[in-house]
Amino acid sequence: MSEPTHITLLQRVRNQQDEKSWQEFTTFYRGYIYAVLHRLGMNHHDAEDLSQEVLLKAWKALPEYECRQVQGQFRNWLSHVCLNTLRSSHRRMNTQGRKQPEFLDLEQSSEPEIEALAEKEWRVYISDLAWNQIKSRFSDSVQQSFLLSAEGLNSTEVARRLGLAESSVRVNKQRVTAALCKEIVRLDTELNGEPN
Repeated sequence: MSEPTHITLLQRVRNQQDEKSWQEFTTFYRGYIYAVLHRLGMNHHDAEDLSQEVLLKAWKALPEYECRQVQGQFRNWLSHVCLNTLRSSHRRMNTQGRKQPEFLDLEQSSEPEIEALAEKEWRVYISDLAWNQIKSRFSDSVQQSFLLSAEGLNSTEVARRLGLAESSVRVNKQRVTAALCKEIVRLDTELNGEPN
């Protein structure tokens, strides 16, 4: 049986009684939510706490969410839930007279700035997720060839460090790059609520 697409997950998670779908949803999106909040300047502990609040707000709002299959629509919607939750938290802290964390001036930041920040975090998040999905397909030496090359080492240095031929390093890097790009496209499509 093939794994369900994430557009189906978005449709399934609208049923608030479907705990399995909700668990799958949180597995895929918690990291992105945390990354956006952390990038907006929240410390680890506050970003963890606020991630829970964002997930709760998303859970409450998802039954009304309309997936229109526009590229990036769900990701943008979710980043706005993050931003609105952060703004609410910021206002609560102000009214309680609590010390504010040093984060992005939310009232002065433009929507395009915040969307660009969320987009950057999405790219990092989706790349990491894709790498974690594919790396087990490759041997340790193939993984290391790719990772050392990604750090900026040339093929000669990677080959020397790993005891491989330079041609092997180049082939390893190409194989992993092709698989990684394919997985990034697949995840980006599915996690944005778009059809396959």
